[in-house]
Amino acid sequence: MYLFFDEIQVVPQWEKLINSYFAKENYDIYITGSNSKLLSGEFPTYLSGCYVELSIYPFSFREYLDYYEITSDFKTHFYRYLEDGGMPSTFDYRVMIED
Repeated sequence: MYLFFDEIQVVPQWEKLINSYFAKENYDIYITGSNSKLLSGEFPTYLSGCYVELSIYPFSFREYLDYYEITSDFKTHFYRYLEDGGMPSTFDYRVMIED
């Protein structure tokens, strides 16, 4: 069974809930969030060391240009990059950008 939690750090004592699921059954638990508390050194202690951390960072503007194979009109594309953001998962829904 898979359990997904997003931004769970806003729930008081969330770590007790997660640890109770982990102790009772064989769950695959996924926790996502953007809060700096999740990135702090305290996070491993909340889960009793039973975790794997994956950090995902946004593409740089250079990576954005490379991904879309953009070679001109950088100013226009820069504003689009600022508007769309650079998270790689959003590129799964790739829309061709005209050069």
